[in-house]
Amino acid sequence: MNTKISAPLDVTRTTLAVLFISMLIFTSFWLVRPFLTPFIWATTIVVATWPLLLGLQKRLWGKRRLAVAVMTVVVLLVLVVPLTLAVVTLVEKTDDIVGWVKSLSSLTVPPPPQ
Repeated sequence: MNTKISAPLDVTRTTLAVLFISMLIFTSFWLVRPFLTPFIWATTIVVATWPLLLGLQKRLWGKRRLAVAVMTVVVLLVLVVPLTLAVVTLVEKTDDIVGWVKSLSSLTVPPPPQ
């Protein structure tokens, strides 16, 4: 009769394994956390443009690489051009914006009506 008492060892090993796996999950999430928002945006853009990619692939002789290249250029233009124009406009209007901010310091509340 060969009986082994392994319950304390199994409980300790299981507890440590669960603790270690929990620490790995927490650490992995902590490292990936800054990338979650961009990943969600990228997923949204891919899902929204997927039918366009498939239609473009049919028009470009069924070549996926060419369709991906064209879609990449188009999406970059759609996203980058308006952003660039907005930044250029803000830079051009910097003097006006600074003037408006400085005028806020001299702004006073008018007296109440009679």
